[in-house]
Amino acid sequence: MPLLAAQPIPLGTGQFDDESGLGDIAFDLAYAPKRDDGLLIAYGIISTLPTATEDTLGNDRLTLGPEFLIGKITKDYVLGAFPNHQWDIAGSCYQDSQC
Repeated sequence: MPLLAAQPIPLGTGQFDDESGLGDIAFDLAYAPKRDDGLLIAYGIISTLPTATEDTLGNDRLTLGPEFLIGKITKDYVLGAFPNHQWDIAGSCYQDSQC
């Protein structure tokens, strides 16, 4: 769980305020089959849960989407790309009964 302490928040007037609290929880679940050629390939899902304690520390959206990873592992380096995308699956006010 991300704990943010004195996170600067822009006020839009060139000044900043700060907020502290818990942020949104992001997680992923991926499967990467074992390969002997040093190539790393994985696929799975990524999601964000709206757990922020302050409106400015999270986006108040439940999101879900696909992820993919491709990389190369050698004895000297690890190089790869990890594209993913998340869609809002519950709306920005799924917990607010007045929406």
